[in-house]
Amino acid sequence: MEIKNKKSKAVLLALVAASMPAFGDKYSQHDQLTASYSEALKSKGDGESVNKDFDGGYWLNIAAAGGTTIYSDDPYTYSQNGCVYYDAGGWLEINLRLPDGHRINGIRHYYVDGDTGSSSAQLYVAPSNGGFTPLQTVASTGDSGTYSSLYEAMDTPHIVDNANNAYVIRFTSGGGGSTQEMCGVRLNMTPNP
Repeated sequence: MEIKNKKSKAVLLALVAASMPAFGDKYSQHDQLTASYSEALKSKGDGESVNKDFDGGYWLNIAAAGGTTIYSDDPYTYSQNGCVYYDAGGWLEINLRLPDGHRINGIRHYYVDGDTGSSSAQLYVAPSNGGFTPLQTVASTGDSGTYSSLYEAMDTPHIVDNANNAYVIRFTSGGGGSTQEMCGVRLNMTPNP
């Protein structure tokens, strides 16, 4: 685009220059995030509390629909809103890439539980020496058939150590059919221990 009018060029350059930070000024995205998030954060009332002042805590949401079956003969069905269910029970796993050195405080399991069975979401670590160690498991409760969630804080918060561990969410369902839908998890995390 060519601007032929000198006056228009000057006005355009002045507007661009005014919108840019001055040389040597420090620009902080954190200040903007602090202002916008501090108004939005409220107490959840069940241990997942955060002050109204932004304290650096955040949540990582993971939909169960992004999981991979453990066994290829475990057929599952996508329901809606990221929820899945197994025709006859099974496992889904999702590998996580978490920021090194951040603290995991707890996990919220989202589900639809419509019978006496339960589904669960389990956060576990797979150390480089093999095997796996569960960090936290949250099982569905009730049998109302409505979309629900349950939060459980970890007894001892876990510090992410990517050099020695892989992190995985495992969704399991002991029941079959749409009465046991696994929808997702939300990890409650803090950037610094």
